[in-house]
Amino acid sequence: MRTRNKNFELHSGGTPSLRGTLAKIFILGIVDAGVGFVLMILIGKEKYGLAIFFGLVTLVVNWIYLRRGGLPAKYLTPGVLLLLAFQVYVVIFSGYISFTNYGDAHNGNFTEALDAIQQAAVEPIEGAAEYEIKVVRSDDGAVQFLAFDLATSKVFMGGENYSKHAWREQTAADGLVTDESGYPTALDGVTFLTDDEITEVEPDFNGYEVAPDRYEWWKNRVMKTAELL
Repeated sequence: MRTRNKNFELHSGGTPSLRGTLAKIFILGIVDAGVGFVLMILIGKEKYGLAIFFGLVTLVVNWIYLRRGGLPAKYLTPGVLLLLAFQVYVVIFSGYISFTNYGDAHNGNFTEALDAIQQAAVEPIEGAAEYEIKVVRSDDGAVQFLAFDLATSKVFMGGENYSKHAWREQTAADGLVTDESGYPTALDGVTFLTDDEITEVEPDFNGYEVAPDRYEWWKNRVMKTAELL
């Protein structure tokens, strides 16, 4: 009987103190809060399988540490979880990846890959005019693009809607203000956007139909703007 009691005390860890119990509950609360945050993200992304897995693991961990006894399990649990995360998962994931074409050039879905191919296929034509682009917003809220011709110092402006914001040259009669080098600094009816405002706009260029007489300007406009976004 004495041997049995000794084994029980050895495996149960004895009677925990109040301070130890409160510390254990506090640490588990932090872990549960972190897992709850992860679960919300996974559910929002419709990763229900992973959400259920993390939820079950969290319940098992809470059961192990909140119950009395099971001292070996309390020591083994952190090591087992780290082993699964940094060894077993890595080996399984590496084996899975080895049968795919995943890599630096293949890390997106079909739509992202198609967009990347289309952007890479756009190349400047030798001898074509070069433009420096400013992103502006007109009084009606539409995003337009102010193009500065580096060769002729002419300024053009146009928007996504050709019929409403046609591409045309801007002059002093339109309220254009330039610096000593002819670079546009202000224009009546539009507001020049900052870098932070540009990143919030992110206009979609897919599906644009460009008229032949506007191709060079619009092509350079898209390429320059894409570098800003």
